[in-house]
Amino acid sequence: MDKSDESQLPRRQQLLGIAGQMFSRQGFAGTGVDEIGEAAGITGPALYRHFANKQAILDALIVEGMQRLLKSIQGIALSEAEASKWLDQLIEVRLDFAFGPDRYAFVVRRNEQDKISKTALRKLAAMEEIYWADWLRVMAALRPSVPTTILRRAIYAVHVFMGYLALEEDLDDIGDVRAHIAAMVRAALFADPVETHPATADQPARKQPPRRTAPSKNARSAVSRSGRSGRKE
Repeated sequence: MDKSDESQLPRRQQLLGIAGQMFSRQGFAGTGVDEIGEAAGITGPALYRHFANKQAILDALIVEGMQRLLKSIQGIALSEAEASKWLDQLIEVRLDFAFGPDRYAFVVRRNEQDKISKTALRKLAAMEEIYWADWLRVMAALRPSVPTTILRRAIYAVHVFMGYLALEEDLDDIGDVRAHIAAMVRAALFADPVETHPATADQPARKQPPRRTAPSKNARSAVSRSGRSGRKE
């Protein structure tokens, strides 16, 4: 989504996008309400018509962004697309989020975990449970022989990758770039798990050198006596 598209968003969502960008760059503690207002072209007091305080801005950024993402995902879940097409749509929706006005929510969510209110975290946890379940259901249908733990690991990994696209401001949301990213995400999701195998007869385990231990008290005494007995008078 480009700047002209973002200018058509509801004012509240525009403000959250600006705040999210500032929180991701300066941190929650290092960003003031007046700074957010100035960046948005309004006064600090005018910002309070939309949010009670800075905490409310942070909570809304995280919760409302997830609500919009989940709504898009559930729209896909209700369709009857086959699993492979469903996955393509899930990836596209997540890339819309990564390049859209809510793109900083992921970064702020990870960096400012301890600043988000408990109420917001509870709401977020409930929504994330549904969100991850939808992704896992699709991947389980596509890769039924792969353990759930491996699928979950792959899903989380590609989300970290897509989430941090928000920090790459030189990365434009254009067709070839977006298609390349989508292809990388798909490749990661379908990568075979790396297994470590025990040594075989053809590849014997490398012997470890014997562990050196300190001599026992009795051994030290025996050595001491031996030394004295061999000493010339």
